[in-house]
Amino acid sequence: MSSRDQALPVIGTEITVNGKEYIIEESIGLGTSANVICATEVNTQQRVAMKIFKRHVRMNRATQEIKAMRKCDCPLVLKLLDFDMHTRIGEETFKVTISPYYPSGDLYNIVEKGGKFAEEDAKPLILQVIRGLQHVHERGLAHRDVKLENIFIDQNCNLVLGDFGFAREEENLRTELGTAGYMAPEIVGSGFYTKKVDIFAVGVIYFILLAGFPPFMKCDQEDWWYNKMMYGRWDRFWQAHCRTHKFSEEQKQIIQLMMQRYPRKRPSAIELLQHDYFRELTKSKSEVQDNIRARLQKQ
Repeated sequence: MSSRDQALPVIGTEITVNGKEYIIEESIGLGTSANVICATEVNTQQRVAMKIFKRHVRMNRATQEIKAMRKCDCPLVLKLLDFDMHTRIGEETFKVTISPYYPSGDLYNIVEKGGKFAEEDAKPLILQVIRGLQHVHERGLAHRDVKLENIFIDQNCNLVLGDFGFAREEENLRTELGTAGYMAPEIVGSGFYTKKVDIFAVGVIYFILLAGFPPFMKCDQEDWWYNKMMYGRWDRFWQAHCRTHKFSEEQKQIIQLMMQRYPRKRPSAIELLQHDYFRELTKSKSEVQDNIRARLQKQ
């Protein structure tokens, strides 16, 4: 078995990270660079998410992720609880990070199983994402993988922006990476890009929250919807999508603003928070939490 296909630790295995004992419970997610498992700290009985980097991942990749997470301190952003570059599992050592475990899952599962949101619920949810992103951007970071699957649901049914595997300081960014359905045009183009790629991804998320389906399938000129966006044919873009879901003019305008082809025309996170569209909310924080809680109960 290659290091890229390494097996997960067996359930019940005990792992020591910086002197703390953890018992492996279950797998949470499998990735190309790391596997994430749920583990319980023996002394406190606290359940955590343990990210075990695969052996082929370079030290620099793991340290960059840790460096990014250590810069952030916000309830809307995933917290780094601990890390160790030489955790022994069996006969080998691995790079490991420890973060809070969110048993309620992520926003992707909420939308997949519960469908689209009414605007009165979607608006305060996307505001949480923008506020978390604002914190990340103020720390000089670009997240570069903002998507539904990386937005977790905490114990109070609030949103938490996570997975900083692609996060980097906003200097000379030019690597083509991310998730196809969320990637801004400049990522797949030639040259450098900025944290404005995250704003584009937020626009994609808001579209999905309102409609229950994505605005395009991949950032490719052959994708019909993506093509219309790139050439400013928003009239045809909305005409096609409104056959399935009716967007208000205000919703169209804010989504177009976030998903502008040219990053200089997209607002920053703080400018979005100050936008007239987001100034009036018709539901309280507790009402939005109750909506998420009700959806979770139906799963």
